[in-house]
Amino acid sequence: MATRAGVGKAALYRRWPSKAALALHHLIGDLRPREYRDTGGLHGDLREVAADFVERMGNPRVRAVLPELMADLMRDGTLQTVFEDVCLLPERALIRAVAERAVERGDLAGLPDLDWAHAQFAGPVFLWLTMLGGQGDRALIDRVADSVAASWMYDKEKDQ
Repeated sequence: MATRAGVGKAALYRRWPSKAALALHHLIGDLRPREYRDTGGLHGDLREVAADFVERMGNPRVRAVLPELMADLMRDGTLQTVFEDVCLLPERALIRAVAERAVERGDLAGLPDLDWAHAQFAGPVFLWLTMLGGQGDRALIDRVADSVAASWMYDKEKDQ
């Protein structure tokens, strides 16, 4: 890979701590979460987030390596840091922006637990697509968005 890029291996390892980190960066880095458009309502915004998770995790390249990658993440703290920087932190920032818009519109009284919200998107999509062999279709997007909306509305009612 270094030869094709016209650089030495040392240059690659200065930027990425391992081959797995390099592979992770190029696999997930190319599939960074996109900005979610403001649909004007909570459910529409959550659907945008769910659609992005389904699209990225449903990508055939990602789907093929994600289970093994998750196992590597559990064993390699450096790789876990790269994954967090490339994927998790941008996802959380975008989910926060969606929640903040909902608060500004009055759809929510306050921010939900954003770490749990992130898990509510990533967990079901990962399990459904990767472990259960389900399809990344509109039904999955709607189910995830509905589930997160119900949870966020529960938090809103609980806080009142």
